[in-house]
Amino acid sequence: MVAKLMLTDLLIEKLTFDQMVSGVTKTGRPVLSPTPAGKRSWMLRDLGQPGLMMRLTPGTTAYCIRRKFAGSSAIRTLGHSWSANGTSPPMSLDQARKRARRWLSDMDDGKDPLKVRRDNLALTKASRERARITMAVAFDELMMAKKKIPKAGQTKVRDETGKDRRSVAKWMLRSPMWTTPLVELDVSTIKASLDPLIAISQGHATSIPWGPKSVSFGTLNKIYLHSAAAWGRAAKKLKLGDRKEGPFAQWRDETKSNWPEPRVRQTMLDTDTLAGVAWLKALLAFHTRAHDLALISDRPDPRGQGLKPHTSVLVDFYLIVLLWGTRKTETALLEWRSVDFEKRVVYLTADTTKNRTRDTVPLTAWASEILRKRKQMNELWRPDDPNPFVFPSRRHGSPMTNPRGVLLALHEETGLMVNAHDLRRTMATEVGSEHHMQQAAKLLLAGAALHHGGRRSGSTISAVTEQYIQKKAEALRPIYQDREDKLRKLLGLPILEGHARDQGKADDVLSRLRTDPDFKKMVLEILMKG
Repeated sequence: MVAKLMLTDLLIEKLTFDQMVSGVTKTGRPVLSPTPAGKRSWMLRDLGQPGLMMRLTPGTTAYCIRRKFAGSSAIRTLGHSWSANGTSPPMSLDQARKRARRWLSDMDDGKDPLKVRRDNLALTKASRERARITMAVAFDELMMAKKKIPKAGQTKVRDETGKDRRSVAKWMLRSPMWTTPLVELDVSTIKASLDPLIAISQGHATSIPWGPKSVSFGTLNKIYLHSAAAWGRAAKKLKLGDRKEGPFAQWRDETKSNWPEPRVRQTMLDTDTLAGVAWLKALLAFHTRAHDLALISDRPDPRGQGLKPHTSVLVDFYLIVLLWGTRKTETALLEWRSVDFEKRVVYLTADTTKNRTRDTVPLTAWASEILRKRKQMNELWRPDDPNPFVFPSRRHGSPMTNPRGVLLALHEETGLMVNAHDLRRTMATEVGSEHHMQQAAKLLLAGAALHHGGRRSGSTISAVTEQYIQKKAEALRPIYQDREDKLRKLLGLPILEGHARDQGKADDVLSRLRTDPDFKKMVLEILMKG
């Protein structure tokens, strides 16, 4: 029979499993006797709280309650006053009596207190998890989820979007919204973070502790889009609602009238002007100096002033961009395995192009000459360290990353500041205008030469057109060749042999575009579908 007595903290502290309470004296003091051998537990009832009991085992002293529940006698453990392994904080007698009253009341109402407790703990955990996910955490999780991992055999992965996300995380580090839990993030917090950036872009403010050094439409758009994407991804996990109705979307709707206009850059290298030709001649002179074999053999001090072996890589890079009109990144990541001198074609792999599709560039004589010389220079520069990239970095095994020094030197010499995208726009303009094409043909050929996706500009040459233009590279070759000849004439260089046979192809294609109504109609249909 279980003994009943008024429990106290002092009595509980003195209780041991080896000395069992077998009864109570008339004055209410416990009668102790050795615990029978083989007995694994014994219990006491508390007169201070009906239903509260103590259960002692060799390793624990626990509070529990016993009550009829769901048709049978049920015991529920409230907590431990002592545990040999110390897995949980000790519970006092007062805490045990309060919890006993609450749990007994739940059981009288048909609720299982253990289930109620588990549900409450789950809610607390969920609440803490929701509070933990700030914009900074959500943005980090977005970057990790979207991080591009190189595939087998890949030495480099093009990830311009990942680079933009890292910039946004750096810019917004000190903004009010960055440390705000997503469950508390509202339009006012976003306004406090992004409205000052709009003010800076409009010249109404000077500086704030966060954001980029200068704010344009492009930077503001990156900040908004990537932040909204991070919120949307985390909001789905936290069940905060749809991204289209979230605080970022609400803020965007409110700021439509203040949103800065995109600045369309129209600059290019105008080769019909004296300044443009002077820049080209300065680039060519730079190319001659940079390819002096003495730079390879004498090995100048890398910390000194003047030209270094790596300078020739940078100059070759800009000459190729000038001839091809390719993007800066896809050119920098070009590998030798993608250059086919025999077929006179260069392949741009899907992991380097903007629209993630494989593309081709016709390899004309001057470009071929530049690349063959580049291969020799690379081997002379580092004979024991073959680099897969056409334009290698000074860091072994990596592609070139920052060729801006050449442009700055040319700017200082000529007064004309030109960048890689200016050379790309030069290609687009000259390919279209120098043959006086019809507008549709200009879009098709110039767009294809610049490797735009078909759905964006209608430039992809589909299977329908292959009956007229069998290979894209071959169709573009005469266009590239004509432009190459023009550039060499401007620079006072002789026209390289072997181009005459390609000129006939150019005339045939362009003549067909101007005189064949069916061919023109087909081209227009392709552009309309794009």
